[in-house]
Amino acid sequence: MELLAARSRCRHLAKTLYCSFTLPNRRGWPPETLQQTIASFSRDEKTQVLAWLSQRGPFLEQDRQDVENDLFFFETEDVTDLGLGEAARRLTHRSQSAVYSFANGSTRDFRRTPLRVIHGLLEEPYGSLDVPNCWTLEDLLKLSETAVPDPESWREVLTRSRDQFDRLILGDHCLATLQGTPFSPALARRIVALLGILQAIMQEMDENGALSRKGEELRQTYFVGDRALFSDESDTNKAQFKEEMTFVDPRDAEKRLTCFWHGKINTPKFRVHFDWPVSSPRGGLRVPYIGPKISKK
Repeated sequence: MELLAARSRCRHLAKTLYCSFTLPNRRGWPPETLQQTIASFSRDEKTQVLAWLSQRGPFLEQDRQDVENDLFFFETEDVTDLGLGEAARRLTHRSQSAVYSFANGSTRDFRRTPLRVIHGLLEEPYGSLDVPNCWTLEDLLKLSETAVPDPESWREVLTRSRDQFDRLILGDHCLATLQGTPFSPALARRIVALLGILQAIMQEMDENGALSRKGEELRQTYFVGDRALFSDESDTNKAQFKEEMTFVDPRDAEKRLTCFWHGKINTPKFRVHFDWPVSSPRGGLRVPYIGPKISKK
């Protein structure tokens, strides 16, 4: 109930503390489900908890990030569909993420940080991620206070992104295409995460367009593979949608720029089109379009 009270006091915590639809059926210690534990609460307490866990959320399943090779383990447990797995997914996208653990919630002691999560099979991992963890309400509130608040409009998303990502040139036309979609904090976070990856790659690129070793690792991670976050258009789409994928040049409104390379968001179908390979590395990476998928049938 202390956690519920904290959510009521802290608006930002209420918006950023995710839970899972499966949480009521998870077993703790003693070995009973949360649903069974809730049954012993007073009527008012029960109503508050169930309203959070069944109606208000926010829920992991409604804001799940897409990653290639979507498999995560903590120690020997598959946490792909749990909060720890989602936190790891967000870290692969270079998004801010952490978890809150119930210190006495199971036979395992979670009073430690970070929690190392293995990405991929235990026998053949792709890598590992250290997920920040807190287990006291005091630390959770401190973490919430230091987290960057979500933007509240598409205009604010673009303003913040232009301030934060100095190696990207976001076209003025992006606002018009974004405003055709109702504002969504979850979608905004995914867009900013894609822009952050492009910024990180550009920071590892020299004036001739060559990537450092770290930059090449980023390119391999995010640009290569069937489920990569960034990809080129198919030859069919290039022929069919060339005109639609030719945009106002962010550097010169009198010119046009064809951009087939794009970052992908699948729920909803959104794209971030950018100039790749970079025409002028020193001048920055041009991003003329952020909006709904153009080739959507």
